[in-house]
Amino acid sequence: MEFSAEEVRFLVDEKIREAVVALAARNLDEWGLSRELLKTDLPPERRRVVAEAVRLFPKIRKKFQTDAFLAADALALMQASGADVGRRKAAILAGKGERVLDVCCGMGGDSIHLPPEVRVEGIDLSEARLEMFRFNHARMRGGAEIRREDAEGIDASGALVLIDPDRRDPDDKSRNWNPENLSPSPGATLRVASGSAGALVKLPPGADAALFESREDELGGVETEFLGRRRECCELLVRTGRLADSPGTVRAVHVDSGLVRQASREEVAEARADAETGPAEGFLCEPSPALLRSGVDRVEARRLGLRLADRDVSWFFSPEPVRDPFWDCFPLLASSPLSAGKMKRMLDERGIGIPVVKKRGLKTDVERELSKIGRRREGAPGTLLLTRLGGEAVAFLAGPALTPAETEDVR
Repeated sequence: MEFSAEEVRFLVDEKIREAVVALAARNLDEWGLSRELLKTDLPPERRRVVAEAVRLFPKIRKKFQTDAFLAADALALMQASGADVGRRKAAILAGKGERVLDVCCGMGGDSIHLPPEVRVEGIDLSEARLEMFRFNHARMRGGAEIRREDAEGIDASGALVLIDPDRRDPDDKSRNWNPENLSPSPGATLRVASGSAGALVKLPPGADAALFESREDELGGVETEFLGRRRECCELLVRTGRLADSPGTVRAVHVDSGLVRQASREEVAEARADAETGPAEGFLCEPSPALLRSGVDRVEARRLGLRLADRDVSWFFSPEPVRDPFWDCFPLLASSPLSAGKMKRMLDERGIGIPVVKKRGLKTDVERELSKIGRRREGAPGTLLLTRLGGEAVAFLAGPALTPAETEDVR
């Protein structure tokens, strides 16, 4: 459900906010909530708005790590950056300028973490999103200006800019580069960024930053960050101009812990070209999604002495576990060709019940082979790692991934 501007203004009324918070605290199911709302004198369309706000309230609190009531509908909440990502961007902007334009501002997730002394202007074509933005900034940092304007024609001279291109098709959940589905277009985003003092451009994590890197002189420097957590990559952040502290740098950042791994673009390209394969021994090491997306995984693998399972697959072998939060290490137990009978025999010999299945770099019909194994009985935990080794499809049986503390115990 998307809210209109009028519905947002209704929702942020103090009495309605108090009612939403009180109802959310009761953890009512759908029928219980409906019964409570029927006791009010609200018309049906307003009851729907309140019901949606109650449903979203705990999700908003979790995503923004705040007890404050924030205005959002489901789409605005989905598109907004979480608190840890927003704080990373606020840290990059800190001390770099006193005026920030939040382009395609949505509900304000990227800029509500900026200190009150920074002058923030939210720019969007949606009146409803601007109402959310204005209210949320008033709650979180004392206020902000808003402008209903097309991002294609923005004059960003002298300002720092946050740009979060909207997806024209909200049903497109792809995390990859789809430039034709972004608004403003990549070309317009480049124009805004090049006219600014510095920009932070939010892109899907599978996007290609080459468009920006090829215009580095025009943009006053470009560096890229892949922002994520241990188990996911949230977005690709392109930093330009005054906000590019080390032009030519590529980073993987775990926003929940603040840990960073980085290399130059030249080092990433060299490591990709010179990557070495090695024997299947000891442990299969998997880079975190942010490290993998950045390409810094191969630079780090070379530093750590890891060898690729296959030149086109970013899984690595190591005789010892890697004690690094950017890596998961699976102790290898056995291997077999990728066939149902041989995988079943391998699982049975080790007493493995229902394994966790991970795959990478395979074009074969893995699901079909797995379905032939049949229903598994309970047994020991294990992981099936399905990939290529020297160009051949192979199944590795491994124990569960070791935690950093466990890798130290193994050492």
